[in-house]
Amino acid sequence: MSFIELDLSVIKTRLATEVLNRDIHEPFHFLPDELIEYAKGKGLNVEVRPIMNWEEFEWGRIDFGKDDFRKIVFSENGYGFEKGRWIYISDELLAIKKAAEFELDNFDQFVSYYEDMFKMDFFQPGDHIIISYSLKLIIIIHHDGYLIRIT
Repeated sequence: MSFIELDLSVIKTRLATEVLNRDIHEPFHFLPDELIEYAKGKGLNVEVRPIMNWEEFEWGRIDFGKDDFRKIVFSENGYGFEKGRWIYISDELLAIKKAAEFELDNFDQFVSYYEDMFKMDFFQPGDHIIISYSLKLIIIIHHDGYLIRIT
């Protein structure tokens, strides 16, 4: 298997202690808008940037694939991540109350496994939450076409 499946309760605890350095007492559902408001309320840095051609992608006029996802999340805007362990939460994983943890070196294998598991293309015009504990970083692809970086 190219990733580790994790319960969201484990992610919530680790997110609070290893990234946000704050307890999360209120109900928390891993929804992008909720996470953004929580971060702003705690005084964290929240950067919001539009994703080029999102509307075309959303309406099915163009396709975005795993390489586009990799570029947007791991390389676009000068972030340039090449390695590391990442937590990934999508709408499909939220529906089964799970998250996935993978090594960036194994991203292609993770995507293949994900697509086989859910019988759909990996990069959908929905919400994607990506967390790095070591970098104390949360990256969100918002369904409205924004890349959000929380530090």
